[in-house]
Amino acid sequence: MKIRPPPYEEIYSIENLYYAWHKVSLGKSKKNSILDFYRNLDGNLLSIADDLRNKTYKPGHYNRFLIKEPKERIISASQVRDRLVQHAIMNYYAPVFDRHLIFDSYACRVGKGTHKAVLRAFHFAKSSRFFLKMDVRKYFDSIDHTILKKYIRYMDDMLVFYDDKADLKIINETAVMYVSERLKLLLKTPVLASVLEGVPFLGFLFKPSGIFLQNKTKKRYKNRITEIEHKRKRGLFSDFEAGRRIEAVTSHLLLARSRNFRNNLIYGRFFGD
Repeated sequence: MKIRPPPYEEIYSIENLYYAWHKVSLGKSKKNSILDFYRNLDGNLLSIADDLRNKTYKPGHYNRFLIKEPKERIISASQVRDRLVQHAIMNYYAPVFDRHLIFDSYACRVGKGTHKAVLRAFHFAKSSRFFLKMDVRKYFDSIDHTILKKYIRYMDDMLVFYDDKADLKIINETAVMYVSERLKLLLKTPVLASVLEGVPFLGFLFKPSGIFLQNKTKKRYKNRITEIEHKRKRGLFSDFEAGRRIEAVTSHLLLARSRNFRNNLIYGRFFGD
């Protein structure tokens, strides 16, 4: 059945804008940018509706900042107003866009996400001999936005599984040519190896025998737990808040064979005091 896009007027309806605000503010009610927007919520939503109705809406500048985990890079964050408009559009258009995406694209899609990407990669790791890992070099800094509007969404981390190593080399050569000539992007040096050696992806290492944590992932989570522990002891986190944050960390680790690591990292250290 063909999904028809909604009338444009539905995008800037107050009901849809309030729903978009709920998504933007969920779990972020203590952030200054959210609090500032909330102080004049009705006025801000009406201003957005007027701009969209009159087709005078213009996105604001990005807030740029440096993060060092899981690797050092510059993050460009859009303003609250712009994020709200994005959600208002996606409330209606996500199903339209989703029909054009391949099944195995997992970011920013309802019913997908990191956990399902991990389990899907493990499924292929158990049934394939070789893998090809490709990654776009500085994708968000180098993408041509005119070219981007031919396409719906890219993943800058890609995995291809196959039983023939020679065929994977051909796939890589084809991808390099396409990405360079059509998208004006560069791929990093690919990883082409046997699945038995382990497939690095999303902080995990996949082997036919199971899903394991990469050393860099262990280090990252050790740092997170240490930070939570220090903030709890200083009174910045209540026991409840600390437990909630630890639970979020643990839920991700549960995907891997990591019982000993979890016990030593969390229960032995955090609850032993």
